[in-house]
Amino acid sequence: MPARARRAVRLVAAAACAGALLAGCAGGGRPSPSPTTPAPTSASPTPGPTQGSTVPPEPAAVADAAVADLANRLGGGTEPITVVLAQRETFPDGALGCPQPGHMYTQALVDGYRVVLARGDREWLYTAGTDGIPHLCPSGEQDGGTPSGAPLTPSAG
Repeated sequence: MPARARRAVRLVAAAACAGALLAGCAGGGRPSPSPTTPAPTSASPTPGPTQGSTVPPEPAAVADAAVADLANRLGGGTEPITVVLAQRETFPDGALGCPQPGHMYTQALVDGYRVVLARGDREWLYTAGTDGIPHLCPSGEQDGGTPSGAPLTPSAG
């Protein structure tokens, strides 16, 4: 076969290979559904959040979790734990209003919750991120609380 004919055959073969590769890529790399696999159907959508959902909890749910945490910390007692405040809040940084010495925090606005609980003449400050998991802001006192009416600020150390 002459050299010119061999080059032409190689060129045609290369073009055919390139075409086949491009045709295979046109599907976006996703396999076509099998004709024997039925498409999933649903009679009605499932209500409520699904796994991995980012629906934030209501402040009352965060307060309930904080009450449960505080009751566990304090143990038994005759006086009930009451919710003084439960609200959504945008904090100035990742400390969620409760910075701890030796920790570094995101320097951006962070959505979350502020919850204030009371029992007798004591109050406790809880904060939470959008996950709704409350964390007690330690006051430096043994029970983590402060006398009612005192400023609810985290311990400086």
